[in-house]
Amino acid sequence: FIYREVNMKKLLEKEAAWLAGFIDGDGYFTCAVWERIAKKSKVPSVTIAPRIGVTQAENERRVLDYIVDLTGIGKVYIKQELSNSLTSQNQGMWIVSKLEDILELCNVLHPFMLLKKRQCEIMSQLTTHRMNTVISRGERSNFRRTPIEDTLYCAELGLSLNPNATAGRNSQHNSEKRTWEYWKKRIPEIYAEASNMIQERTESKRIMLKCNACGTDFERLKCNVREGTKHNFCSIDCGNAFKRGE
Repeated sequence: FIYREVNMKKLLEKEAAWLAGFIDGDGYFTCAVWERIAKKSKVPSVTIAPRIGVTQAENERRVLDYIVDLTGIGKVYIKQELSNSLTSQNQGMWIVSKLEDILELCNVLHPFMLLKKRQCEIMSQLTTHRMNTVISRGERSNFRRTPIEDTLYCAELGLSLNPNATAGRNSQHNSEKRTWEYWKKRIPEIYAEASNMIQERTESKRIMLKCNACGTDFERLKCNVREGTKHNFCSIDCGNAFKRGE
């Protein structure tokens, strides 16, 4: 388990208690799960994005800015309201999205949470597992290298936070509800589709060569064959034998 540096400031007990109460009232623990298609490769994948946030009216943004100054994590966003109602106003949102910051925040808030204590526990469990399975494989998340069991487990945990949530903004079907029953079937299909596409592209890039040492026909990726190469060998042993004149 590789734990990256956490930017969160150390809170006093009364500050942590105040923030826990504020999130209990006006905050939320949520996780978006959606399918995305890579722009270049067109390979499908699944994105799991946990979030902790607080929503306030735009004229109360100073409260959100205070939370940022207090914790040192998260960002404040303004959501533009499109309603024509005279009483409608823009919404300000403080959102924490980095896994390590979410986990640290959950650890600090948990002793003081009341209404959303169980959600805090689920979020902590989700981010801990996600960091163990994704961050340990490198700084950037790689969907194809993440075992399907881990993706299913994290999706189930995340969707238990907000079982009635709609699809993510990048989904092809934003109007449909995406429940755990849907993703339990869809995630294996996405893995299979991605694997098939990659395999087909890999096969199309292979060429047949003849080993200059033993005469055996063998396959190799085009990208691994240098232009102008006079000799090709099916193995290192054949190459060494050819050099020795055997």
